[in-house]
Amino acid sequence: MGQGAQSLLFLLFMVAIFYFVLVRPQQRRVKRHQEVVAALQPGDEVVTIGGLYGYVKSLDEDTVHLEAAPGIILRFARSAVREKVSPSELAGSEVGEPEGRDSPA
Repeated sequence: MGQGAQSLLFLLFMVAIFYFVLVRPQQRRVKRHQEVVAALQPGDEVVTIGGLYGYVKSLDEDTVHLEAAPGIILRFARSAVREKVSPSELAGSEVGEPEGRDSPA
């Protein structure tokens, strides 16, 4: 009976580790994503799961219309929005000329 009790305790310990290492963090990510999607408003700048940055122009129950460039409106599923983009994140993502290269004359 001692060996069976140890095996049962080990199994319960492994289930607890699995829950705290894998299940709970995933539940938190899902909850955070649902909160972000529910809080979307026109004018928010977002990034999709495909990496497209755009401004929310309008919202439907299941879709969001993003303006990717002036006059270019794209329709996405709401769940495709990964996160809102804060202005501080954009400051470091400006694309410029690579350093060390001379521009053609």
